Amino acid sequence: MPRPMVLAAARWRVLAGAAALIIVALAGLAPAGTAENATATKPEPQYAGADTCIACHSEVPDHLDKDWHGARVAHQPGTRNCEECHGPSQVHADDPTEVRTTTNVTRARADKSGAACLRCHEGQPRLQGWARSDHARADVACWKCHSAGSKAHVTTTRKPDKQVCYGCHREQQASFELTSHHPVREGRLDCSDCHDPHGRHRPGADSTRQCGACHRAQAGPFVFAHGSMTSALSEGCLDCHAAHGSPNGRLLKYTGRGLCMQCHADKALHFVGRTCWTSGCHAQVHGSNLHPLLLGP
Repeated sequence: MPRPMVLAAARWRVLAGAAALIIVALAGLAPAGTAENATATKPEPQYAGADTCIACHSEVPDHLDKDWHGARVAHQPGTRNCEECHGPSQVHADDPTEVRTTTNVTRARADKSGAACLRCHEGQPRLQGWARSDHARADVACWKCHSAGSKAHVTTTRKPDKQVCYGCHREQQASFELTSHHPVREGRLDCSDCHDPHGRHRPGADSTRQCGACHRAQAGPFVFAHGSMTSALSEGCLDCHAAHGSPNGRLLKYTGRGLCMQCHADKALHFVGRTCWTSGCHAQVHGSNLHPLLLGP
């Protein structure tokens, strides 16, 4: 076969193959388009109404009378009673053995059960960052910490503040049993005094601001501040102090000169006493208004 005819035949084969691929692709897209149209026309979930719910859940009215949170939802004008929290439930009412309510708050993921709570609570400033919070990212749902309000605690937590936190944070609970500790065990502080349970935990330089809210004398400002107090690369107060508890005095991570050596290893042979801050030299350990080496007065 002459060369031009060979080239022409090859071109036709390429074109035919491309056409076949296009046909297959279009055929594959058709079902997806049909599914999208079906989704777009899917009817909205319907509400069953409180009377329908109570027909099966006859114990609910008695429970609501003792439940501050539930009673408030049930008697507030314009609410949908049970379905205010559990979502549209007509499908569940039609087939209760197979279909659960739209939101089963004790079984759903944190984002879904949290959305049920936020339908009423989204306007509260302290909940603005909940979706990005550490608890939400760890799939800790609202009900893990909060009851519906039938308990005696003002904030509707299931237990007093620190007891709720201890349910998961056992290591921190143990830290409060050490010799030097923040007075959480004694009831003078709660976890929420330092931590926002509905927000992000941001250690590091932010700890200087957090600790300074109570420890004002150590927070400054100083003309010559300790580097850990000002550097964006440090952990602030946490460079030297353990946040919850320590076997060393003043919540220090290490004893004596060993603490300073964690950063100032080049001064290992510069020994003038048991600690750098009691030897008569660097007494202004947090910051000084007189000397850049934090020398004492």
